[in-house]
Amino acid sequence: MAHAPVIFPAVLRRPLPYRTAMWAPLVLLQVGLAFRIPLGNGFGRQRLWELGGILNVAALLLFVATTVWKSGHRPTYTVRRGRT
Repeated sequence: MAHAPVIFPAVLRRPLPYRTAMWAPLVLLQVGLAFRIPLGNGFGRQRLWELGGILNVAALLLFVATTVWKSGHRPTYTVRRGRT
């Protein structure tokens, strides 16, 4: 998630401008990990471990949706393309 604004534009040849909405998947991923590791595994609570897994999957799906949504917007800067 941290490298997406660098890697996706290079691979897809589309700009991916940084927006604050990109923090949402990261925060959701960390919350899911907090449910899974210290609460689910630490206290042996199966339901909390499962909830953490669901939140992690939701974070990854939200990450993909946010990336597609932001790469579809018009860039706030121009991208120069080299001559071929």
